[in-house]
Amino acid sequence: MGWFSKFLGSGRTKEDMIRSLVKNRLAGDVLADAIGAIPEAINEAPPEMIWSLPEATIVAIVEAWAQGRSRQIPEKQIFQFIEAHRSKAVKGELSASPTLISYLRYRIDLEHAHAHPPLSGPH
Repeated sequence: MGWFSKFLGSGRTKEDMIRSLVKNRLAGDVLADAIGAIPEAINEAPPEMIWSLPEATIVAIVEAWAQGRSRQIPEKQIFQFIEAHRSKAVKGELSASPTLISYLRYRIDLEHAHAHPPLSGPH
């Protein structure tokens, strides 16, 4: 059993976690309600849509970071590995000394730039 399974508990998946994070983000959002982004719609959304959302980016990055930390890989090297992989899809410029939070903000702003307003909030 991987660390993510232990974290989520039995029977829950990463996709379940992502759906829950999406529902939390959209809760109380009038615009989301207006376009039908309600909990039932999130529950019924196809996996391809769920995995394209910012919450999936967060889960994927945190999972890779945690795996690296559990293997005692230096944090700077972890971010270099993650960046090498993610930059195949969307190129950016990694800062010299990212933290997990700053790296998440950077990748969400970069990979989900089409979202308005920016999903990561003020820096």
